[in-house]
Amino acid sequence: MILSGWETVFFWIFSLAAILAGLLTVMARNAVHSALFLISSLVSVAALFILLGAEFIAGVQILVYVGGVTAENVDYFDAVTNPTPYVLLFVLGLSFILLTIAFRSIVVALVSVLLNLLSVGAAYGLLTLVFLDGHGASLFGFQHTQVIDAWVPLFLFSVLFGLSMDYQVFLMSRIKERYDQSGSTRDAVVGGVATTARIITGAALIIVVVFAGFAAGKLVMFEQMGFGVAIALLLDATIIRSVVLPSTLALLDRRSWYLPRWLEWLPHVEVERPVEASPVADL
Repeated sequence: MILSGWETVFFWIFSLAAILAGLLTVMARNAVHSALFLISSLVSVAALFILLGAEFIAGVQILVYVGGVTAENVDYFDAVTNPTPYVLLFVLGLSFILLTIAFRSIVVALVSVLLNLLSVGAAYGLLTLVFLDGHGASLFGFQHTQVIDAWVPLFLFSVLFGLSMDYQVFLMSRIKERYDQSGSTRDAVVGGVATTARIITGAALIIVVVFAGFAAGKLVMFEQMGFGVAIALLLDATIIRSVVLPSTLALLDRRSWYLPRWLEWLPHVEVERPVEASPVADL
């Protein structure tokens, strides 16, 4: 099995992402962050196996009835895209379970997963609108293409879901902390957003600028990747995390923290370490 030039690049990208996420999993200070890094590592490994599996299938000596570049592309697209639904179900299911344990609420877990899917869906929709339909392609200097590269959707899902979940846990941990103190969901949402909005927006803008650099290139695959991540992450940090999520929690109020009685046995997991009271010297 011999990898071509671009396939070698993607091989090392997914390999380094899996290794980095694995190291962060070991170094994480709490269970939730460790679990999120583990999810990112598993997604990278899954993408790596899809890439290698596609090359393995392409390299197997079999009787070929239809040959040529078109047939090879069809086989490659099938090998890459067919396992994708299983990867999505695994990541979404595991994320739902971990978030339920972390925040002891199936509503928070469900809302988090749905909002992350909203970010990914926005990326897919904008890719279709700009690159396939050609709306605004000339404005951004992109090429109008007929297809989206097979590896782009899974890559976008991996990056966007990981970053969105990171912002989600950071924001929800502050909201949950305020709710435990005050008992008011609306006050908790106001306090949580006020203390995290600048940090989340600033971190997102850094990532947006980085991937905008990829979008400024001349290779269509990198234009699609960079534009998809940049625009979707911008929407996620500004609209979804600052407007949609707080509004949803405020409307649901106490129902946001619903946990069925038959799940009361779940362990209490602290997302952040409890603040230890500093000793006061006797005067």
